Amino acid sequence: MSKKTEIYQLCPHNCYLMHSYLIKTPNDKIVVIDGGHNYYMQKAYLPHAIRAILGLNDGDYFEIEALFLSHGHIDHYGEFTMMMKEYDQNSNYKINNFYFDFPDFANSNFDKSDYSLENLALLRNAFETYAKVNGIKVDGDYYDALN
Repeated sequence: MSKKTEIYQLCPHNCYLMHSYLIKTPNDKIVVIDGGHNYYMQKAYLPHAIRAILGLNDGDYFEIEALFLSHGHIDHYGEFTMMMKEYDQNSNYKINNFYFDFPDFANSNFDKSDYSLENLALLRNAFETYAKVNGIKVDGDYYDALN
């Protein structure tokens, strides 16, 4: 029996993570599209969902091959922010590739009320925590625009 690509829409509590999708490839690679919101959860939900999809036990190591954040609304990156905020040298997962390209907040004509710069700063801080633990250099226009 050959393996197939599987896609999951995550919805652990009151449908607030519905802006999060997981793709499991035939060779068990995980791709995450958006991190969803995390309104009521006390801890990140995404690591538990990935372990369940991969058939792993709680606490088993896994890797996310790629994580895509489509845009800067918190309901698309809130869960990811919580996941990264909790990350430390004892975390038992790794994200191999991040992909996102949010607008240049300093030079854009879009309605800034549509994007919360305060919440995006939380995302930035969480990503910097992850980067520091893993020795990743953080730079780029996205970070400059938040300063």
